[in-house]
Amino acid sequence: MSQNGGPGHWLSGFQRASSNFGGQEIETKVVGVTFENRQSVIRQMRAGERVYLCREPDNPHDRNAIRVERQTGEQVGYIARHEAAALALAFDAYGRPIAAVVTAITGATYHDSSLGVRIRFTVPEAGENHGPVMPALDEIDDERM
Repeated sequence: MSQNGGPGHWLSGFQRASSNFGGQEIETKVVGVTFENRQSVIRQMRAGERVYLCREPDNPHDRNAIRVERQTGEQVGYIARHEAAALALAFDAYGRPIAAVVTAITGATYHDSSLGVRIRFTVPEAGENHGPVMPALDEIDDERM
């Protein structure tokens, strides 16, 4: 998956495709993993572990923020800002945390290097048979960011 939104990146398909992407499976890295002692939390984690994605609409830095936390409530980091902007409305419509699975713990190739986390989750459906109605990325209200 490209980091820059190029071919193969889930956002590039979202931008061009239908405005409904509920049910789509996404794999992404968790950002902000070096802040607030999160590295010690990540050192305890393993691939296959279940984590939860929780909306933080009152986050003072990003009103679209989606926090990643362990089942214990320990924070791991966040979904990247541009991804959270595309997902926030779907998460809000769903109304509860989304389960994700850790696909990899990355880094630690040398002493004291930072660890990273990759996760996979399914974009929530807004209702029983309908996915959320999502705007194209260029239609997202910048005031929410």
